[in-house]
Amino acid sequence: MDALAPSGLAAGGGARAAEPALARARSRERVRLAALVALLLVPYVWAVEGDPDLFWHVRTGQLVLASGAAPETDSWSYTHAGARWTDHEWLSDALQGWLWQGLGNAGLLLLRDAQLALAVSALAALCWRRCPRLPLLALALASLMPFLAGFLGTRPHSFTYALLPLLLLALERARERPRWLWAAPLLVLAWVNLHGGFLLGWGVALCGIGSQALGLDGRPRAPLRLALGAGLAVLIAPLGNAYGAELLGYVLREMGARHLHVTEWLPPTGALWWLWGAATALPLLLLALGRRRPRAVELATFLLVAAAATRHAKFLVLVVLVGLPLALGALDAALERLAALRRAPARRPLSTGAALALAAAIGAANLLGNAAFVARHRFGVGLAPERWPVQAVAWLREHETGPRLLCDLTWGNLALWHLAPERRVALDGRNTAVYEPAWVDRYLAAWVGGDLDALLALAPADALLLPSRGALFERARARPEWALAFHDPLAAVFVPASQAPRAPALLASLPASVEFPGR
Repeated sequence: MDALAPSGLAAGGGARAAEPALARARSRERVRLAALVALLLVPYVWAVEGDPDLFWHVRTGQLVLASGAAPETDSWSYTHAGARWTDHEWLSDALQGWLWQGLGNAGLLLLRDAQLALAVSALAALCWRRCPRLPLLALALASLMPFLAGFLGTRPHSFTYALLPLLLLALERARERPRWLWAAPLLVLAWVNLHGGFLLGWGVALCGIGSQALGLDGRPRAPLRLALGAGLAVLIAPLGNAYGAELLGYVLREMGARHLHVTEWLPPTGALWWLWGAATALPLLLLALGRRRPRAVELATFLLVAAAATRHAKFLVLVVLVGLPLALGALDAALERLAALRRAPARRPLSTGAALALAAAIGAANLLGNAAFVARHRFGVGLAPERWPVQAVAWLREHETGPRLLCDLTWGNLALWHLAPERRVALDGRNTAVYEPAWVDRYLAAWVGGDLDALLALAPADALLLPSRGALFERARARPEWALAFHDPLAAVFVPASQAPRAPALLASLPASVEFPGR
């Protein structure tokens, strides 16, 4: 017994001595990972282009803040005035409205940057747990940053892109500390008021908790009472919204709607189709090569979003967000297998410092490529002058034309911001949240087809905001009952001939730079 005591003491002492070294190693890992995330984010946080829907989201946020409630009926269109309005993003809108009122464009940029930072940080942490090889992680994330930053813009769907990797990370942490399961209902409860993508998070959370309760991933089962409590909380969390159970039906209908003339809701084509193929095939191929069993919930989520992206191109970013941890985990397993076959440790393709430098160089190249936009809109939200009829809407703001303005879906957002509620639009980006889907399809088909008669039959108007060239412009100009009142290289305004100005306002150029909201 005495002879064994020194040995046991030595072993215990060795274990205690190893703990500080292990803690220091983990601290260094966190510092390196934080440095990588910072390097990834720096090139993308200085300016952002405003999304077409930003106008009505901020305006709705102001309405929510003023009334203290989510909107229920429409008061901004004349074609569907008084119609039911289900704003499944009311909390996102309120945040944008509050930040806009307090900080202007800098506040909107701050929110978008926070969403991007949350998404990248959670994704990097999740990938690190799958593949603790900083060089590989740096190269993969730096290469994908332009894609991710492009998708995470000034719209509420950025919350879904940020919360999904955060939820997967929380479920991963729960494998070691089961109490992390309680993060799932809290995330879903916030998510249901931020964006309709909560349906995906709801399903992932339920599957993740169920997987851990059953021990499907080869880990000890989560305590049954804890799993049942967290699972029940997740199950009822979607009811904690401004519209109750009605919201679930609305989001399900919206997901199934055709949206024939909204590009992001159409199946991917061209380069996007090839990108979908690569983003789907690469993780599956690496999983086969690495022979590493993936987490059940992550594989199920990946297959679900990959299938959804074949129907709606906007889900392509979710394929990347879920597929990257799968791919890197499988690649790490493949490298380990290769090292075992060679009976030698796997070689690092780059040192940590070199990998961080390369990631920084990739980011700097992207920043330089976007330097002109950043210089024009530093710490702000810019608009493309060739896309937004800011001069035409300014003319409308200064001239009385009657309360009904015929316009397209995108330009309706700009007009709504500057002219409502005194003047109302025929259509805006709230789309099927307010407008009947079949009516929207007919309206947009007539707009694309240049059928002015069909448009006016659907939406009789007191003024027309039309492209400055094309079939709609020519048909309005040929009609004696309409007179051209304003014209620039982008847009034209027609008013009834009885209200025609002595001479139309003719502008030969567009503004060089426009900031949100386009004054």
